[in-house]
Amino acid sequence: MIAPRILALGGLALTLAGFGAGWTTNGWRLTSAHNAERLEAARATLAATESAHRVYQDDIARAAAAAATRERSTQILAGKIDQARQEYRRHAQANPLSADCVLDAGRLRKLDTAREAANAAIAGSAGS
Repeated sequence: MIAPRILALGGLALTLAGFGAGWTTNGWRLTSAHNAERLEAARATLAATESAHRVYQDDIARAAAAAATRERSTQILAGKIDQARQEYRRHAQANPLSADCVLDAGRLRKLDTAREAANAAIAGSAGS
């Protein structure tokens, strides 16, 4: 027969082994649950980041389109300004300003046309 002391030690060893196995298994379970939570959080962060990236790309595309429109408007306005300057200079050379500095009807018409074009360009760019 086996001595009771050896049986007690064997029982204690089996109990400790069972406790250790249970401890390890529980650790695996908790680690798995923690990793699942972290994975879900990472997926949520990824979805939010991808959504923000799409919004950012759309904003960049709108800004680029607005910049192109603004550039075209600027070029058109620059051409109109140069044309108005040339017309005003031609008129000023053909009709010099009088000694009392009173603008004649032609000169005043040229200035009014240029002012209206500038105001129209400003109103057009403010609406863009």
